[in-house]
Amino acid sequence: MVHFVTESFIKDKTNITQNVDAKDLAPYISLSVRTYIQPILGYRFTKDLLTKYNAGTLSTDETELVEFIQYVVAFYAAYDAIPNLSFRVSNKGVQSQFGDYTASEGVATVEYIRNNVLKFAKVNETEMRKWLDLNKALFPLYSDKINKEIQAPDGEGSSKTDTTWL
Repeated sequence: MVHFVTESFIKDKTNITQNVDAKDLAPYISLSVRTYIQPILGYRFTKDLLTKYNAGTLSTDETELVEFIQYVVAFYAAYDAIPNLSFRVSNKGVQSQFGDYTASEGVATVEYIRNNVLKFAKVNETEMRKWLDLNKALFPLYSDKINKEIQAPDGEGSSKTDTTWL
């Protein structure tokens, strides 16, 4: 299942370069949907959009919302991936990455870059939230009570708070 973005989308729209291995990015794409998008849209609405996106059956309004979602997912996936592109945890502990003609930067530089990426993630998230707030009437599932059962959208109460299965 594609979680709104592909490896190439992230590499084209963020500061992640083309030589980063897809397997190093892949886990962060689905995690960014669950961590950053699902709390905004709610569990059921997120799953509905993902299903329609993968089936190619999004409405025009849903397509416009997904365009906002893609940038949010891309920047948050990059934000979460950056430390693990610089450092690896192996059976020998935490190790820095070194290439033939490059040197791994320290934690301060990694955090500086992450903060820059986070800035763009937040800008895109704010735009998405504003657009969704102006257009929420177009998405009945967003406000539907079944969307509040597992993980409610922004500001809505949830009847089930156990998310340990995530």
